Amino acid sequence: MVDIILLVFVIVVPVFCLIASLYIFAYYSHSDEQEFAKKWLTKGFTIFLILFGMLQQFFLPLDVANSIGDGGLDLFLMFQIYYSVLSVLLFIFLPFITFYYETSEEISSYVRLKGALFRVVSYALIVIIVMVATYFGTRGDGAQSFTIYVIAFCEIIGWFLLFFTLGVGWVALPFDLIYEFFNRPKPIKQAEFEVKKKVLLDNLLFIRSR
Repeated sequence: MVDIILLVFVIVVPVFCLIASLYIFAYYSHSDEQEFAKKWLTKGFTIFLILFGMLQQFFLPLDVANSIGDGGLDLFLMFQIYYSVLSVLLFIFLPFITFYYETSEEISSYVRLKGALFRVVSYALIVIIVMVATYFGTRGDGAQSFTIYVIAFCEIIGWFLLFFTLGVGWVALPFDLIYEFFNRPKPIKQAEFEVKKKVLLDNLLFIRSR
């Protein structure tokens, strides 16, 4: 029974995530994007990135379901593969595409590719140096493997970026609500309404007469 539930979970969840990825991509797409963003290869890669990020949220329930009755999945190997691919995406492919996309379309493709490649190599070297230096600098008697450290390093960077991006919205939300409350439309008395109605009607008749 557990194996059947696990099998359904492994098949159904990615399908729902794919549907959600397609919806998010369609919702946030814009007709004024660069031609590079309108290519099917770019669209497919974007949908894959959204789907790839969503699947990480289901590792914990998958691990629990697999541990009940020995589901038979080698989740440690799966985690290693997933986070290795995630590291390559975060530190190579995504920066490269971002650097390429942010350059002007008036520049030749060769110059854009060369500039993006130079920036992504510099970025990757900085990340590798920081990662390796912090790994050997913080190693102790109970240090984990480098693979585990890479996973933790990516998680820390992700939460760090999430803190500064979503934090702005959460901090600004109460002030926006307070501002909207004080500037909300307020009811007026019937006599005042009739006066404003007469003024607007006179202005309308004046405009129509011209």
